Amino acid sequence: MPRDFFGLLIFLAGVIILLIISLPEITNETWMIRMDQTIPFQPVREENRVVFPQGYEHLAWIDSQKQFIVSELLPSCIKEGPFSIGNGKTLILGVDGFLRAFSESLTLLWELKTDSVSLPKPLIAKNGTILALSDDNTLVAVSPDHGKLLWRRTFPEKIVHFFVDKSVFVQRKPFPPMPQCVMLDVINLESGEQTWKMNDPVLEDQIFFYDENVVFVDSKGFPKIVNQKTGKILYVHPVGGLRIAGNIGAKLFFLSKGGSVIETFSLSEKSFWSITLETPLLKFAGSEKRFYLFEKRLLRVFDLNLGKMIEERKYGRIFSVNENQRKISFIFQNNSISGTLITILDVETGNTILTAREEGNFWVPINFGDEWFLANQNGAMKWYFQRN
Repeated sequence: MPRDFFGLLIFLAGVIILLIISLPEITNETWMIRMDQTIPFQPVREENRVVFPQGYEHLAWIDSQKQFIVSELLPSCIKEGPFSIGNGKTLILGVDGFLRAFSESLTLLWELKTDSVSLPKPLIAKNGTILALSDDNTLVAVSPDHGKLLWRRTFPEKIVHFFVDKSVFVQRKPFPPMPQCVMLDVINLESGEQTWKMNDPVLEDQIFFYDENVVFVDSKGFPKIVNQKTGKILYVHPVGGLRIAGNIGAKLFFLSKGGSVIETFSLSEKSFWSITLETPLLKFAGSEKRFYLFEKRLLRVFDLNLGKMIEERKYGRIFSVNENQRKISFIFQNNSISGTLITILDVETGNTILTAREEGNFWVPINFGDEWFLANQNGAMKWYFQRN
């Protein structure tokens, strides 16, 4: 009998060892890098590296081989950026109103005075063209290669927002002003000439690009889908009082006026389904099949085509959600556990890839394949390795 008992113990021990060996191996390494805590951490992900501001007066990057490079002292403090402008080049806007481009080794390539001191950050078009707004209500387009001014256009009324896709969309305040409403001008990205405009006001900051089209909401809350090139209205949603929430593939999502219902719509299929939110919407993400709805303390997963809930997961207070290379990372806190919890999910399957607990609130997860780079505003940097 004792012999059988000890044999059983040996067998169970062997099974446990095999299970441990088969589990994904998560290890981490930590670097402490001095960073100014007063500037928001704004990482830019490129093919094999992450570029970020180190304090107000330096740029830095770290790559998948854990090489770390810091730039020389910048000509002025960083106001906005960094931004990737292609071919390894990085752009910042200084507090002195200069746009400055840097090479892959973080040496200065060119600079251009824009008089953009107190206005929105510059935008980068898909073809690399840089768009910046000056204090005199002038929109300028700049080449990313040599900093050459391509065109400039001054508007008679105050510009409150501008957006870029295949064209440039300018939202300006009408006169007399209307609450929460703007006029919309559409500018050719290559020439700076106006191609079309909306004669009726639209809701401020409500614009979304959708294939070859643009979606905005008119002053009564009715979403409209319009061809970007011609300005032809393709569809007007029959329900008013909505706001644009975003899209997953060909499906658009709208929020009700009170923010309590999210509705999906497909221009090609004309199909609808809606979900009642239990708490305020934080963010949503998904793939062609799965729809992840992040609320304040709740994650609900739905079938994207049917709107049927697959599962529900409760967390502590969720602070931020990021989608990166078909992975979703989100940061939350739980009253029963000290520090901040970072969880990373696979978008296609919903499986948890990594969970980590760190001190502090400001962690940014970015992945290089199966390796994850975490950095926070206090200067801590960590690598997590997952090996199956």
